[in-house]
Amino acid sequence: MATVDVLVGVVGRARGLQGESFIAVRTDSPQRRFAPGAVVWVGDHALTVRRFVNSGPRSVISFLDVTDRDGAEALTGEQLWAKVDTEESGDDPQEFFDHQLVGLAVQRWDPDVSDEARLDDDVEISAVPFEGAMLDASTPAVIGTVTRVEHLGFQDMLVIDVDGQERLVPFVNDLVPVVDLAAGIVAIRAVPGLLDDGPVANRPEASSEAEQ
Repeated sequence: MATVDVLVGVVGRARGLQGESFIAVRTDSPQRRFAPGAVVWVGDHALTVRRFVNSGPRSVISFLDVTDRDGAEALTGEQLWAKVDTEESGDDPQEFFDHQLVGLAVQRWDPDVSDEARLDDDVEISAVPFEGAMLDASTPAVIGTVTRVEHLGFQDMLVIDVDGQERLVPFVNDLVPVVDLAAGIVAIRAVPGLLDDGPVANRPEASSEAEQ
């Protein structure tokens, strides 16, 4: 079975004396990823989940291999990765894994264009998750490519290659309204200064989401 590494959480500060830690959950399937007995990875070191309490920003996790506060403190700030079958899809239709996003072609999206607007005559949008998301037919069909996903402490970011320059776009609904895996396309909102060097406009508030 082919697998890919998927970021599922970041360990926070230690809680109590029994090896528990707070955790910043970075997956929309926490009950599956952190079920008792599930294995997650810190680098080359495997950790087996003992207990997980899903309480939003106050979620708590512990591992069979970590039994005291010193062990928990040693994990502070570490990223937790799960090995996921490459054929697996997320529980949420708007949840995407890094390997699904890398390589997608990028086009601008303009909310003001007509209902007839499409990528081009040969591509039909088969997955428009947000009502009213239309593609700007006045721009070139492809303006860039997703090269990787950066998991920052406050936000997931798409790294996009535009004419040899890297552009970082927060992976939130307001800025990324269309992800069509079947067509190999992601649409980015046409915000001045986001994908070009034009004047920077007021951008939509980028709320923190684990996966879009």
